[in-house]
Amino acid sequence: NSSEAEDVSQEVWVKVIQASKNYQAKDKCRSWILQITRNTCFTFIKNQRRVYFVGEETHLLEVDDEKQE
Repeated sequence: NSSEAEDVSQEVWVKVIQASKNYQAKDKCRSWILQITRNTCFTFIKNQRRVYFVGEETHLLEVDDEKQE
């Protein structure tokens, strides 16, 4: 989804700016930004799975409640 990609991209740059005070010149800038990008993408994907699972679980709980009445 292009909207989600833009959101993650914006989040990456916010994190880069926030972490720039801790950046050490001995590190390569490119690999440092790629690491932030990778971690942000993994977190996004993990959170998407969690939201889907919780939503599905909530739906199943509602169905079970209706059967008990």
